[in-house]
Amino acid sequence: MSANIAIGDRVRFFREGRRLTQLQVATRTGLSLDYVGMIERGVRNPSVHALHLFAQVLGVSINALRGEAQVEPGGIGHPRMPHIYDALLGLGSGERNVDLETMGARVQALGGTWLGARTNNYERTSAMLPDMIRDAEWLRRSLRTAEPEQRRQAARMAALTYFVTRQFAKSVSRSEVGVLAADRCVQAAEDADDPFLLAAAKWHLGGQLLHDGQLDGAQEVTRKTIEDLESVMGDDPTGRAMYGMMHLQASIVSVRLGDVHAARRYIDSVRSVANGTGELNAYWTVWGPMNVSLYAVAIEAEASNPHDGLRAAEAVDDDGLLAMPSVDRRARHLMNVAWLYDQIDEDPGVIVHLERAEQQGPEEVKYNVLAHQMVRRLLGRARSSYKSNVVNMAERLGLLR
Repeated sequence: MSANIAIGDRVRFFREGRRLTQLQVATRTGLSLDYVGMIERGVRNPSVHALHLFAQVLGVSINALRGEAQVEPGGIGHPRMPHIYDALLGLGSGERNVDLETMGARVQALGGTWLGARTNNYERTSAMLPDMIRDAEWLRRSLRTAEPEQRRQAARMAALTYFVTRQFAKSVSRSEVGVLAADRCVQAAEDADDPFLLAAAKWHLGGQLLHDGQLDGAQEVTRKTIEDLESVMGDDPTGRAMYGMMHLQASIVSVRLGDVHAARRYIDSVRSVANGTGELNAYWTVWGPMNVSLYAVAIEAEASNPHDGLRAAEAVDDDGLLAMPSVDRRARHLMNVAWLYDQIDEDPGVIVHLERAEQQGPEEVKYNVLAHQMVRRLLGRARSSYKSNVVNMAERLGLLR
């Protein structure tokens, strides 16, 4: 099925394929018949929790409903993804020549490019990753019998390289690459003998499980990692940052399991932690009071609580948002706000915030399935006063081809 087909059309396609009526689907999911009908007509965009209910009843994956079908190895979610996948598989490795100091500088450059480059961060990151992965693995192997500190440094650099690899793969909807990168970053972090780096790796693992709809697994990872951190973090700012990030991830797990109240409690429980550490980009997670505020918006969007979400969004300081060191977080927050406006059919708010997101991170919008879905809906109903804005964005996203 084409990736350009709307979510509602996909729900109807799979429902009819199972020979189920809308009433049967509504009954089995616990959703109202009107809500199911509005989703199929494209009038409403389903919450993540509703998507999980549809997936269970229709016997398909979340990715299938979203149009994020897992591409077979070697397929293209991004033109350079096959090269990244080959590097992860160890193909074309051969003999390398890199030392710890050089690798450390390159790892920092990689993180800076992925998080901070306003233009072409996907292109630049994807060009760096294949050689970075091969060099990181070669360095780990070559120093496996070296002094413990050298071995730990090499493992740390590999883990950080895999952090970026996993996030990039998730962003371009390549689950099989993201899963492999998440597994590798946990292995490398374990070799680094650093409990806080390991917590960051578990955060990536939990994030990948969330992306793939494996909520029980994600819930267990977050729960266990929070417990582990409680016994070792003390007053260490990095440890407390990862403790906070795991709570934020737990909030997303909770809302996708249908418990927005638990999600809010997770967020509220670490506001004081964020105020204590301040803005601290530990392991490129962008931890701090601002990110806590962005998650408070995100869970309301996921729960289809637009009015609560827009109130939370009003509390986000624009200057603080623009000061965040992550293009991804800035753009995704603005797309979440667009999604909240989409949930109340406030079309001008949708296009304004999608345009703002695109200004912050053009590639974030280009590869975001939800953004594409919102623009497609706008194409069918936009008023003349902003129709040209919608058409121009659709052209930039390749939706009119």
